[in-house]
Amino acid sequence: QQNLQQLGDELPADEFLAKCFIYHQNDVGQAKKTIEGFLKFRRAALWPLRIPAQAVEAAGRTGVHWLLPPANNPSLAPDFVWRGNKQRQDAGPAGCVVLNMSRMDPAVCSVEEYQKLSMFIMEQVTDDPAVQHRGIALIVDFDGAPLSKLM
Repeated sequence: QQNLQQLGDELPADEFLAKCFIYHQNDVGQAKKTIEGFLKFRRAALWPLRIPAQAVEAAGRTGVHWLLPPANNPSLAPDFVWRGNKQRQDAGPAGCVVLNMSRMDPAVCSVEEYQKLSMFIMEQVTDDPAVQHRGIALIVDFDGAPLSKLM
């Protein structure tokens, strides 16, 4: 926190800072860049540092996002091996977020509201220590989503 004081009065919670350090394997410089980018975006968008569920309730009810738990059964994909970085092989993602583009309806919510929902989902998912260490898979499903509806 001491190295971040020049970024302003309102700083993310310690839990967020810890996520950044875990993600960047305790590289202070890289973690600081992530925190700076986060603060810049949230301040420009006039979004709070932690998005409350009430702020995304309408978008959440559309079913545009699904959160799936990790598959703990290796027989579901016996021939697939997840690869991590060059130093290690990993166990695969700790969970899966699905973005269903066909459920995105601009008549119900603005694109910004759907974006805010995506950020809310990522905040919630990354609260899990397993996700902080192993990451998530993100699936974007365009099935049944006419591009004309999204433009």
